[in-house]
Parts: sequence; C-alpha cells; structure tokens
Amino acid sequence: MFDLSKLKIDLMPFKPGSPKSYWLAVAIMALATFVRLEISLETDWLPYLTFFPAVVVITLFCGGAAGAASALLSIALAWVFFMPREVSFENIYRSTMFAIGTGSVILVAGAVRRTTIFIR
Repeated sequence: MFDLSKLKIDLMPFKPGSPKSYWLAVAIMALATFVRLEISLETDWLPYLTFFPAVVVITLFCGGAAGAASALLSIALAWVFFMPREVSFENIYRSTMFAIGTGSVILVAGAVRRTTIFIR
C-alpha cells in the first residue's frame, strides 16, 4: 500500500536563496541548454522546448527567485542560441508567451506554498 501522508511536495529540498539552490538552478539550466543544442536541428521552431520544464523544476526545487532568474536566463539563451538573428514579431511573441507561462508557474507555486504554510 502506498502511503500518501509521507509525500512532501510542498516543501522544497533546498532552502530558497541559498547558494546550493542557485548552483542547482545553474546545473539544470546548463543541462537544458545542452539538451536543446543536441536536438536543435529538428526543432528550430521551438526555442523554449527544454527551458520551460527546466524553469518548472527549478521553481519547485529551488524556489521562486531561482525560478525567475532561470526564466530570464532562458530568454537570453534562447535569443543567443536558438532564434534567428533578426528581431521579428514571432520571436518577441514566443518570448512573451514563455515569460507569461513561466511567470504563471512561479506565482502559482509560491501561492500554493504560502497557503500550505498558512494552513499548517
């Protein structure tokens, strides 16, 4: 039988703002960038393919500040490595939708944590 009471989903494994949490965030972003570079030839039209899951994982494990920093870093990395050099409406649109999506994830995760702490 699986005991659900032992799950600690709302508790982060790393203290938010600690150097360990930011090092983990950097490692996850490096892995996401490496994976994205490896699959770059087939999916040039998806510049944020690996960055969105990376930001979600970083937010859940390291906190909202590290998640927000990784979202901004993801946008910069996508513009440098994966998007065409010219500034176009499509590039701006993709970056804006990524920022809205990751911002929503970060805000919801923070709200869930605050609510859980309040209830406890």
